[in-house]
Amino acid sequence: MDASCIPKWYTHNMDFQLDYEDWLATECGSPPPEKWRKQMFFIAREKLKTQPEIYRDQWDDNDLIIQAHQDFAKYITDLAQVQKLST
Repeated sequence: MDASCIPKWYTHNMDFQLDYEDWLATECGSPPPEKWRKQMFFIAREKLKTQPEIYRDQWDDNDLIIQAHQDFAKYITDLAQVQKLST
């Protein structure tokens, strides 16, 4: 926040909340959201602008969906290992 010269009381006005999410993650000591999530957001936003009637019907982001599945699989594997250790 300080580096971007945005007063803290304007955090809600940051660019599409993505900068805010990055800042909030940093403040909490967590990693920022994955890049594929941001890319999906920008693709969806652009489709909404250019094709508002059908933007939900057709997607050209299969590569991002694959990245999401791989990311989720990693979390599921990590969760299973933690649960196994705690029993």
